[in-house]
Amino acid sequence: MDYIGGMRQRERQLPTLTLKAQANLLRVSPGSVEVFRNRHGLKGPTTALELADVSHRRWPAGVCLTAGKNLSVFTMPDHLAISDRLEPEPQTAFMIYDALFRFNWLVADGLNREAAVSSVAQTLNLSVATLDAWLNRGKHLMQQPVHEGTHRSRFSRNPLNDAQDVAFKDGLGGVRMPELPECLAPPKAEVARGLVEDIFERVGRWLREEPEMAYAALRTVTGAISSSKTQISFTKDRDKRAYLEFLERAGLKHLTRVRVRAPERELPDRVVKAHWSDQFKVPKARVVIASEVSRGHRFPFGSAQVEVKPEPKLGKSGAQNTMNALRFAVFTLMLSCAGDSTIEKTFSKEVDHQPSLA
Repeated sequence: MDYIGGMRQRERQLPTLTLKAQANLLRVSPGSVEVFRNRHGLKGPTTALELADVSHRRWPAGVCLTAGKNLSVFTMPDHLAISDRLEPEPQTAFMIYDALFRFNWLVADGLNREAAVSSVAQTLNLSVATLDAWLNRGKHLMQQPVHEGTHRSRFSRNPLNDAQDVAFKDGLGGVRMPELPECLAPPKAEVARGLVEDIFERVGRWLREEPEMAYAALRTVTGAISSSKTQISFTKDRDKRAYLEFLERAGLKHLTRVRVRAPERELPDRVVKAHWSDQFKVPKARVVIASEVSRGHRFPFGSAQVEVKPEPKLGKSGAQNTMNALRFAVFTLMLSCAGDSTIEKTFSKEVDHQPSLA
């Protein structure tokens, strides 16, 4: 029993803190948290331990022990920095993936679905309904074809059928964080994972503040993803505008540009740039004219797509790492919408009318 209890403790993860919880602990306004995080190099999900590592100099007298000095007498503050009300652990992209990974691991080990869901929900302090919703929605999205009538998945080159197909890490091979039947594989590069959680948290905040507008943009982006293409492209200009809005809300505005294929008839670059700058409400400096030409009279000013440039911090494979992080964040954000009545109603209608590979 002691061994079992110890293993259960090791399985528990230190919960990550919301921005509001970090503000409470630091005794600063919520708006000052981002400044503090940037100043101390905090990125992505942050635990209390990580926050303590960079904020120990802010602790009140009696808490901090410095070399060669004695402890000061601790005086109880008039007001507690932390609310007495316990908040549930915030959802993060990797918390969702971890729940689905644990479920598949248990099923591959022989547990039935009901028992596996119950075990994972208890371990991670989730409701069974929430985990069930993530599993159902994830499976539906992973089985969604790029176009009706095709057999190519929107999110995976080779979608998995069940837990027995998952390439779990073992002595003979496999990967540490594999693709699952209900979820994309996370970005392989460690540096890209902080970007995932930054996108997830920012867009998650937008979903809470303006659920219908945010979900419409999220759905537009989700519907344009293709497993065979690095960039996300759109046919309609209104969808490209929604993508630009999504990228801005995700904190990626500095990486966006509008790439234009030049019109068949020759026009000065300044005229073409001015047109697309006005169409998408972006500075002319962010409009780039490519060498390719758009053929036909339908494109008097050429054709344009919104592109995401590589995040410089993500190294040599920046382009791939950036887009992998974006796709994984988009996918897990779609799963996180489970439980919102307005969004759930919209999603259930989509499921009724969308094709599936199954």
